[in-house]
Amino acid sequence: MKKFLIPAVLIIMSTGGALASKTVSSSAKAVTQGYRIGNMNEDPCVPVEKSCETINTGTLCTYFDGTSTHNLQNISGSVCVGELYEIQP
Repeated sequence: MKKFLIPAVLIIMSTGGALASKTVSSSAKAVTQGYRIGNMNEDPCVPVEKSCETINTGTLCTYFDGTSTHNLQNISGSVCVGELYEIQP
């Protein structure tokens, strides 16, 4: 009986732990400031007054500057890299 009970308990505990860690990681939001790619006379990445998130919500984070719409990106050093997404409630 002990030979069966101990492995069964270990399997149940590991399955519960895996499901709990998956739930926590998928619900965490990583909110960050958005950057647009600069024009020739600007920095390579220009910060805008809009926050976005790094988790793919299906909708790209955009910013309208009065003239055109920009897809916002994350920043790495001084380079715009990676798409950002609209913050979902």
